[in-house]
Amino acid sequence: MWYNILKMPALDAIEVAARQELFLKSYAEVGTIRKAAGIVHVGRNQVHQWREENVNGFRERFAAAHEDYIETLEAKMYDLIGEMRVGHNPTLLIFALKALRPAVYRDLSQVPADGARDVIRALEQWKLDHPSDSEKVPPKDEKCLLDL
Repeated sequence: MWYNILKMPALDAIEVAARQELFLKSYAEVGTIRKAAGIVHVGRNQVHQWREENVNGFRERFAAAHEDYIETLEAKMYDLIGEMRVGHNPTLLIFALKALRPAVYRDLSQVPADGARDVIRALEQWKLDHPSDSEKVPPKDEKCLLDL
């Protein structure tokens, strides 16, 4: 379903607006430029040009369609949670949501550097204040269990 852009006649303003609407509707459903462009028979380069030149306010409308796609993924996630059975694996959905909405779904594994230093200092001080039994040396006159 590929179209050769060089052979396509130029679109008038009404046709451009109609193609943009069809593309954005498709994009909101499928989530990729390549697939949505193929569905409505426009080239990927054309879509990039619409975004670059912001033809008919396309840039903002594209962002809204992208947001709609993310919300579709979130709805699928909640549906899957409700239908979850043994053997279901939502890993791909999780990765997609992490990539598309990192502010909400990112891993929170970073510790601020100054917080880590404070923790290390506290642990080192605790170790000095509380030597473990393996570090204690028994007095000379006491027998150690290992000596028996």
